[in-house]
Amino acid sequence: MHRSGLDEQFKVFLGLAVGYNLDGNKSYRVPVLQTLAHNRRLRSDILASMRRVVIQDPSVPTAQSALAIPLNKTAHDTVVERTVRGLYFHHTGRILGDRYPPTVRWHRVLDDELFRMTNDLSTGMMGNPALVYKYAICTDDQGATVWVLQFFQKTWSSVIFSPEEPDVEQAGDG
Repeated sequence: MHRSGLDEQFKVFLGLAVGYNLDGNKSYRVPVLQTLAHNRRLRSDILASMRRVVIQDPSVPTAQSALAIPLNKTAHDTVVERTVRGLYFHHTGRILGDRYPPTVRWHRVLDDELFRMTNDLSTGMMGNPALVYKYAICTDDQGATVWVLQFFQKTWSSVIFSPEEPDVEQAGDG
């Protein structure tokens, strides 16, 4: 699939994941609805993949019904990796390269462990509050780097470029 198709799928995923109203006056609704209105195949794929699920939130006494839409892992991973490569270039003036393969993950929640792990990392922001990110670049090996991206204060992704398999706890991942 072409990059633009993956970008559209990721945009729709974000729109569905974060909801329509972001901060009272900004809305992600219009671009998502425009994409779905013009891309019948994507709209059909989403409708066909939707499933009714029951969500049990410990803070709410009764279970709630919701519609679940599976994450398109290829679209997510490709767009998030490309975003990180752009941010890396923005901060260093260098191309990240392919020395280490990226490990890309989507996180349903920002759990305490991920928060602690990123607490002392450098912070950046684009399009407040569209993208807030934390990152670290190894001073001895600038091909080794870790990034955690927060989109619209509601969904998180991490990307690790490392010579070793990252030891990241999977609990809380979607």
